Amino acid sequence: MTETLLFAARAAHFVGLVQLAGVYAFAVFVAHPAALQASLRRIALVSWLMALAGGAAWFYAQSASMSGTDLAGALPALGTVLAKTEFGWVSAVRLALLLLVAPGLPMCNRLSRRLSGRVAALALLSLAWSGHANGEEGLDHTIHLAADVVHLLAAGAWVGGLLPLVLLFARASKPDRAVSAEDAHRAARRFSRLGIVAVTCLFASGLVNTWYLAGNLPALIGTFYGRLLLLKIALFAVMLGFAAVNRRRLTPRLALSRDRTAVLRALRRNSAAEFALGLFVLGIVAWLGTLVPGLHQEPVWPLPFRFSAEALAAPELRGEVWLALAALAIGLLLIAASFRFRRMKGVLVVVWLLIIAFFVPSLDLLAVTAFPTSYFYSPTGDTAAAVARGTRVFAEQCASCHGATGRGDGPLAKSLAEPPADLTADHVYAHSDGDLFWWIGHGIAGTPMPGFDGALDEETRWELVDFIHANADGVRAAQGTPAQPPDFDYQCPDGTVGSLRSSKGRIVHLLFAPDAVRLAALAALDAGGDVITVVAGAGGAAGFCVAAGPEIASAFGLYLPDRSKGISGAEMLIDANGWLRAVWQPALGSGWRDPAALIADIGQIRASPVTASPRPAGHVH
Repeated sequence: MTETLLFAARAAHFVGLVQLAGVYAFAVFVAHPAALQASLRRIALVSWLMALAGGAAWFYAQSASMSGTDLAGALPALGTVLAKTEFGWVSAVRLALLLLVAPGLPMCNRLSRRLSGRVAALALLSLAWSGHANGEEGLDHTIHLAADVVHLLAAGAWVGGLLPLVLLFARASKPDRAVSAEDAHRAARRFSRLGIVAVTCLFASGLVNTWYLAGNLPALIGTFYGRLLLLKIALFAVMLGFAAVNRRRLTPRLALSRDRTAVLRALRRNSAAEFALGLFVLGIVAWLGTLVPGLHQEPVWPLPFRFSAEALAAPELRGEVWLALAALAIGLLLIAASFRFRRMKGVLVVVWLLIIAFFVPSLDLLAVTAFPTSYFYSPTGDTAAAVARGTRVFAEQCASCHGATGRGDGPLAKSLAEPPADLTADHVYAHSDGDLFWWIGHGIAGTPMPGFDGALDEETRWELVDFIHANADGVRAAQGTPAQPPDFDYQCPDGTVGSLRSSKGRIVHLLFAPDAVRLAALAALDAGGDVITVVAGAGGAAGFCVAAGPEIASAFGLYLPDRSKGISGAEMLIDANGWLRAVWQPALGSGWRDPAALIADIGQIRASPVTASPRPAGHVH
């Protein structure tokens, strides 16, 4: 009930504010004939009442939503919301502005129309402070807020001015000619100029808003928010079509045609259609404001393929792809040219069809198989605990086929019709988290890979995804390739608690179960103020930060050069950007037992920070 009232109230409030600002914009910038004065007053009054009532109902419903109560229990929360929330004081300012508009509702003279119109515009643009822009910070907040302000004012000028325009055309088309055809023609031209400015502003600010609220194709077509936004854009495009017909065809004919009544009726019909579509758009805007933006949701991908730029990184395929893209661009130019050079239309179409037939199929190289979860990301936070649990599950459920280290060499591998995938190979990096999650749950068609949807819950499957990434990274880390290890928490002697992710800006020297002699040697070593030493799996590490829990050793054991030697006594260096840069195992040599070798490696890490992902690009399917 609360959500229904919230949507209905927002829609009424938006329509009222847009129409109120629009009727004043029309009266000031387009026309204010005496025959329309009474109608404009009624529109202004009804719009003002809608804005006032809708705003009050919105405030009440939003207060109920914020306080977590139903509508009946929201009354005690009204004062708190009004006094202690940004939504409350913005609503109060908007109410005050609406009250200031009231004296100018009769539209007695030009000065009152101008003053009341400016106040109505301020009330309309104040909606920007109640929108999604408040979720941004810094420069993003400023840009998004400015785009919202421009979007609202442009909508008020265009959509809000359509109803008065419809009435003007209706009066001009009646036999009594209360409004002359000449006045209607002038009004149509003025509104057209105003509309061009408004549409330009709507288009530019809409691009900014779409970037901040959807931001990418998956969010646009894979979330309900994005699809609703696409519907809004489609309705906007249809409105532009009606407006273009009015401007390019009907308005010029109004000055030249003998049958002006028919032209005026066509203008009225098209403008009424624009206005009806505008109301639908405002309703969608009100609905969008109650939803989480698509950019902050996990999109459910609806297509069986998705775009991938991997082919552009493959030397043997790059030329073919670029040639296909160039051919596509030429084809589009030919389509445009066929409308301009009508005598050559047949030839241009033939050439275009030949280009499509021979070159465009190569664009298939830019597409890979996709699944509903392809754009999902692991929700576990990539922690050591999640990787450790994934390691245990992998050993129980997957190692029999894929092998203990995931190389596809398990005891059952030779009995399968198709060998299991090597989960340490480069192809792992060509698949998204969501692809791996889908395959674990549903299997891979045409292969012996079964689905574990019924055997493993979602969290466990995501932990397996974390293990697969950590295991593949560990293989490369053992070969000297930087890797980003999982996160973990630690506590320092002064009582502060930190994590690996929060330690960026400092080099972390991570030790696993060191002996007392090693701890004493490190205590006397001055590695620099940007180095923090964290001991994992040791109870008596006085003077050092400590990371407790066996899962850290289990997860980081994947990054050892020789996993068979165990992690006890091993040490790792993680740079200021969170990259695992160096690993030492005592069983493999003296290494960092020599303080000078440790200091030298720390200096090398300082001198050569990793700023881009060193992961391989995978391969093209």
